[in-house]
Amino acid sequence: MALSSFANTAAYPGGRPIKLIVPHTPGGGTDAAARFIGTKIAKETQWSVVIENRPGAGGNIGMDSVAKSKPDGLLIGLGQTANLAINPALMPKMPFDARKDFIPVVLASLPMVLVVRHDSPANTPAAIVNGLNKATLSVLGKKETSDLLAQEGSKTLGGSPAEAQAYIRAEQSKWAKLIADAKISIEKGRTRG
Repeated sequence: MALSSFANTAAYPGGRPIKLIVPHTPGGGTDAAARFIGTKIAKETQWSVVIENRPGAGGNIGMDSVAKSKPDGLLIGLGQTANLAINPALMPKMPFDARKDFIPVVLASLPMVLVVRHDSPANTPAAIVNGLNKATLSVLGKKETSDLLAQEGSKTLGGSPAEAQAYIRAEQSKWAKLIADAKISIEKGRTRG
């Protein structure tokens, strides 16, 4: 998930709704997991969490909206290996830089990662990132959550923002190497390899 920045951590989110951007269509596994996790975070924190689907381009449209969002801490994105590691290795002209434009908050499940806009720590205080991490970890630690994700072939992971960052970096390196070694490229809408 991704969060844009918010200056006053004590007042976060200031009674305003937090948007959770799901970069895929409604009704799929990512959407179901995001709605479940978002609802549980809202219940535990008393924050208003609104799910918004922004599908297209393999998740790039939704993640680009997070990367270019107003830095007010009220926009979170649900990234995946596809849009944070594979797409950047395949597409040289991405609308965002997956290595620089986001700060991971938590590994929600395999392969979903909650990330925040990269303005942290200057504009997204660590307290907000850590607060989102704590709220998400609480939800992920519940049997109900692990059971739901298991039905979809996923598992809860959790961890710190640093562990989420390490996971994304490892995935980016792994997929970039595989794509380069196999000489896979996308040219004019066709895949070569």
